[in-house]
Amino acid sequence: LHQQCAEKTYQLIEKDFAVARKTQNYQTEFVQTENLTMALKTEFFSREEDPHLHTHGVVLNVTQRPDLKWVALGSSQGTEGFYEKLAPKLIDYGAIYRSLLA
Repeated sequence: LHQQCAEKTYQLIEKDFAVARKTQNYQTEFVQTENLTMALKTEFFSREEDPHLHTHGVVLNVTQRPDLKWVALGSSQGTEGFYEKLAPKLIDYGAIYRSLLA
């Protein structure tokens, strides 16, 4: 059950936050890609060897744009990039995971 809920949560993150930059005629925009290249690793214990079921998601810095070109994930000095959009919402996605699990 944990694995299913973790995978669903990561799928939501992928759909909501995966973006790439696209520049045409000197104008740069962020486009939704809705795909991430990632690996999920489930662990059963904390660093102190206490029981603690959790899954790490390792995201590679690559995504495929709608034009099928493979590019780096979009980032920015503002709030439009992948990490910039995701970071403030991590607690929310933890709550989504717990809601799915419930």
